[in-house]
Amino acid sequence: MRRIADILKMLGSRPQYLLGRFHSVRVAFGAARRLLQQLKPPGALMIGERYSEQAEPLVVCPSGAVVSKHTCTEHVARLRQDSWSEGIDLSAAACAELVRLASELPLRTANGIVNYAQLRDDIVLRSNVAMAEVVDASRIGLIRKLAADPLLVDVVSAHLGYRPERVSPWFFWSPHNDLDSAVREARYQTIRFHYDVHHYNFMYVNFYLLDTTERTGAHVLIAGSHRNKKLRHLLGSARLSDAQALADYGVRLIRTIVAPAAHGFFEDTSCYHKALPPLERERLMLQLRYQ
Repeated sequence: MRRIADILKMLGSRPQYLLGRFHSVRVAFGAARRLLQQLKPPGALMIGERYSEQAEPLVVCPSGAVVSKHTCTEHVARLRQDSWSEGIDLSAAACAELVRLASELPLRTANGIVNYAQLRDDIVLRSNVAMAEVVDASRIGLIRKLAADPLLVDVVSAHLGYRPERVSPWFFWSPHNDLDSAVREARYQTIRFHYDVHHYNFMYVNFYLLDTTERTGAHVLIAGSHRNKKLRHLLGSARLSDAQALADYGVRLIRTIVAPAAHGFFEDTSCYHKALPPLERERLMLQLRYQ
C-alpha cells in the first residue's frame, strides 16, 4: 500500500519522473512533439547550464571539430537496438583544446571552487573530491559549436523523434583517489547502475577527453535496457546493484566502453549505466544532454 501511495504522489507532483520511465511513453512523447513541430516549427536550439532555466540560442552549423564514422541512420539503428552508438569522435585539436580549458578554468566541487592545479597538486584536496565540474561550461565557445553540430543534432533528432529544443553540457574531472562508494554516491558520482529520468524524453552525447580504461573511470552500460525493463525496474528504484544487473541481464549485455581520448558515443541514458571509479588516473569527460 505504501508503494502505491508513493506512486500516486509521484504521479501528481512529478509525472515525468514516473511516466518517463516507460519506453512507450517516451516514444509517444516523441511522436506528439514531432507533430507539434510540424504545425509550428521549433525555435533555435537553446544551450544552458544543468538545472538552470537560463539559456541562449545556438545556430546549428558544422563545427569542423567532430567526425562521424557512421551515417545518421546507422547510429539511430544502433541506439534503438543497443542503447548506444560509438563512432562520433572529436578532432585531435578540439580534444586538446578542451583539455587545456579544463586545466585552466574554475572548477566546482563539493568543497567549493578550486582550479586544476590545486586538484592535481594538493593530495588532501584530491583525496576528498569525487567530481570537479568546469564552471559555466555552456559559455565555452568550442562546446557551443559542438553542441550545435548537425552531425550530433541530426542523430539526436532522429532518435528522439523531434528536434531537441535544449542542450546542457557537463564538463568535468573525476580525480583518482580512494573514496569509498558511499562517499562517491553522496557526492553525485554515479558508480552504481541506474537509469536517468530527466524528463519525458532526452539523450546524451559523450566524449572521453583522456584515454579511458576500466582503471581510469570507464563508462559501463547494459545494452538494450532502455526498452527492456521488468515492471519492478519501472515502478521501484531506478538503481540496480551489480549482482542484480548480472541476474537480470547477464554478463553478455554489460558493456564497458574502453577507448582513447577524443572517442565519442551517443547514449539513451534511460538504459542502465554507471561510471567506474578512477583508480589509477583521473578521468575528463564532456557530456551533452539533449531534450
